[in-house]
Amino acid sequence: MSVPNMRAIELSASSKAGELARELEVGHRPPEEVERILFHLSRYARAAGIAHLLAYADGATFRQHLLRSGEARRQLLQLARQQGRPVNRFTATGNYGPLCDALAAGADETARDIARLSFTEHVRRDEYEDDFHYARFLGWLVAGDEAQRAEAEGFLDAFERVLQGESSPRLDLCRALMAHEQEGLDSALKALLEERERHFHAKAKSWSVKDEHYETERFVFVEGLALLRLAERRGLSVQAEYLFMPGLARAS
Repeated sequence: MSVPNMRAIELSASSKAGELARELEVGHRPPEEVERILFHLSRYARAAGIAHLLAYADGATFRQHLLRSGEARRQLLQLARQQGRPVNRFTATGNYGPLCDALAAGADETARDIARLSFTEHVRRDEYEDDFHYARFLGWLVAGDEAQRAEAEGFLDAFERVLQGESSPRLDLCRALMAHEQEGLDSALKALLEERERHFHAKAKSWSVKDEHYETERFVFVEGLALLRLAERRGLSVQAEYLFMPGLARAS
């Protein structure tokens, strides 16, 4: 796997994030335009963070970029709620990347706000149903509300129904987190990393345009970093280092 010029990618992603931030400063934009801007701001902030980590081995700045992504998502959802906007492809709960960014950055309050503000309706045309149920379960873990355990189990049952008998490392991992099961966590995390590697291997053959997101996310697994923090909260043990999840990247 060839490594691209991460300094150049960070400059490009940071520049695009900055352009989007400046667009927000222009008043009287339609709500859907503001949602689009904040959605993509999150994505470029994450890409800039990963590129910076890979270029400079600087975990602190990496997490600052991830925090920026999470804060953009929180702002997006706050505005959508305040304006009574219908859920759409930008606000759909299945877009759980920024929630993971906030968690991986150690920004627990931001993560809790994202989970609280996230919509409870699945948008059939704009998000995969398994992503929706997975994201809702992550939100329950973030909130840490054991009183809602039955509801969280319902998210996983719905997740399983959507799969129609197919296996899913994410579902297995969620079940292990729910049950505080160490062996299940270790096995599911290993399977998830293997699945992810197959995914990017396939993408490398099919993608004709390699953008900032592809060029960075294949090297650092931010969702995995978030899952490690959630596992530790559940009293489970995690290793100091994992493939694509370096210790340098992890929040204390």
